[in-house]
Amino acid sequence: MSTLMPKEKKQDHKKAEPKQKSQDEALQSQIAQLQEALQKAEAQSVRALADYQNLLRETEKKQKEIHKYANAKIFANLLPILENLRQMYVYIPEESKKLDWVIGLHNIQKQLDEFLAQNQVSRIATLGQQFDPARHEAVGSEAEPTKKDGEVLKEVKAGFEYHGEVICPAMVIINTLRL
Repeated sequence: MSTLMPKEKKQDHKKAEPKQKSQDEALQSQIAQLQEALQKAEAQSVRALADYQNLLRETEKKQKEIHKYANAKIFANLLPILENLRQMYVYIPEESKKLDWVIGLHNIQKQLDEFLAQNQVSRIATLGQQFDPARHEAVGSEAEPTKKDGEVLKEVKAGFEYHGEVICPAMVIINTLRL
């Protein structure tokens, strides 16, 4: 038997070779297109994931701001009540401050103060401080030559901050050397 192919088969084989090459080229082209499409899809999914994570962070931040704002309103409404309780205690005669019900009211005031402190509500410093229009509201002035001009002399009503932001300014009387 001869290993040589008949002439017909050699010609068929030669015809099949260009056909095979064109099929290979078409497959290679399809593979390249699919790889490019895959890369684009991967890039889009990475961007979509990043956008989603940014949205989650932004939503969480906005929720915290809304929560903070709502709390600030609640505290701002609660603070005048607490101040009235403080003022009431100031006007109770000394001999009555030993009565159980007065001691009870004073303990309630302390609990409210602790609650506010735990929730980052703090009293604005006033006496001896330089007047700050962002934190203080001047309701009067006096001339005290031994004090600096613009120094807070008296606190008429306490002011409060929540997380470092003023929720109600302190009402104060300031030193004015130029009356």
